[in-house]
Amino acid sequence: YTVGYTNTFDSVSLSGSDALKVTKNVTGRNATEQFAFALTPDADTQAAIDNGSIKVADGANQASTSTKGYIAKDGFETVSFGKYTFYKEGTYHFTADETTETSAPGWTYDSSTHDITVTVAKGADGSLTASTEGNNPVFTNSYAAAPVAAKIPVTKKLSVPEGLTGPGSIAGKYTFNLEAVDGAPLPAATSL
Repeated sequence: YTVGYTNTFDSVSLSGSDALKVTKNVTGRNATEQFAFALTPDADTQAAIDNGSIKVADGANQASTSTKGYIAKDGFETVSFGKYTFYKEGTYHFTADETTETSAPGWTYDSSTHDITVTVAKGADGSLTASTEGNNPVFTNSYAAAPVAAKIPVTKKLSVPEGLTGPGSIAGKYTFNLEAVDGAPLPAATSL
């Protein structure tokens, strides 16, 4: 005779609003690039991924993500690492960091790393549940224009038509004023 059986695997997934994620803040100026991030498992968590106890988004060994657009000055964007599915109880550790490789002038990039811990346990009904600690860390990149020394040469020439007599020396008889356009910064002395 034939015996039928069904294998079932209990699992819990982190996705959507519960997904593992990071937030990028931008201060000082509109961003001119997108920002990339990696979520790297520690050795024990990597072993769980390798043996199938955890399924990473799109079947990868490590998740990566990036902002979708250019973030406005003093704005932010939250990005997800996609769906993670856990098939076994345990405590799993990940490190989130920014992997953006450019370094535009005036920008200070956030080089910090943040730990995210996922704890998977059996709930009261026997099904797996997941809780996170440290999820959605904030990375802040800031812009500050570096001061630049500039010399603005000014010359006053007096042309006297032929047949007329000029005033002699014009030194100290004229004043020049420097005025800002569109909020440009000015030096301490604006007249000479």
